[in-house]
Amino acid sequence: MNTAALINGRTELSPPLDTDDPLLHGRQVLDVSGLGIGFGLGASVALPHDWSVHLGYRSPMSVPVSGTADIRPSDGIPLSMTGDAMGRFTYAQELELGVVVPIGIARLSVMGGWTDWSGWETVDIEVNNLAMSSDNDAMESLLSTTDVNEADIMKAGTSITNDLGNSSAFHGGIGLSIPIGSRYEVRPAAYYAGTTIPDETFHAGIVDFPAYDLRLSASHTPVDWLTVGLSFDHFVVPDRTVRNSSLSFDNKANSGRTLNSANGRYTMRAHRAGLTLIARR
Repeated sequence: MNTAALINGRTELSPPLDTDDPLLHGRQVLDVSGLGIGFGLGASVALPHDWSVHLGYRSPMSVPVSGTADIRPSDGIPLSMTGDAMGRFTYAQELELGVVVPIGIARLSVMGGWTDWSGWETVDIEVNNLAMSSDNDAMESLLSTTDVNEADIMKAGTSITNDLGNSSAFHGGIGLSIPIGSRYEVRPAAYYAGTTIPDETFHAGIVDFPAYDLRLSASHTPVDWLTVGLSFDHFVVPDRTVRNSSLSFDNKANSGRTLNSANGRYTMRAHRAGLTLIARR
């Protein structure tokens, strides 16, 4: 965290503190956890002429979280603030629709879905019961004699807002199941999924790109109760150019961000191989 930028954004110092001074660069660590409950519903409908429709829904899941906060205003001064952290995360809701159409001996499947991560656009964490401490004897003595932990600003706590920028995105694809004899099946398919991270909050730590997934899979049923499947995915990921990242020193002062700008061109290459075993009884 950039303590100087944070102070400048909440005060009217003249001149303002130097945001490039490494003495005023520190960090904040939130260690929170929680438990949430959601639900999923699905339905499959068999239609005339061997058509079928499949619908699935996953509810948003609200998770109250709590834990501890450790705020160190400076990496060069042995001083830290600890407190109790509380907040709430809302995980995505998802809606998906699929249609299966017979084409001769083959079956064509078309699916599309919508995933809503907008509950993570901003995550607010409240930090209460703040207390300053130090592992330096002289500094600890100073804190004790000044009664800083009894000050109103410590009792009031603070609010930490993390702008994650997540939004909603659509995904979908098409696949073809082709039987070969009575025991084998081949399934070529192609899918697309969009990104939920806007350029403003994109950074290398969040691997979120729009991607095309080209998949080839095959299955074999050696006995009636077992099917073995192999799949290979080749992801075509368009290069992503970010020009307006907020993760830089020229952002709003009260954000307190200190990360280097994430502006630049990003390239990603990915493949995936899978093995599936289906047992029946």
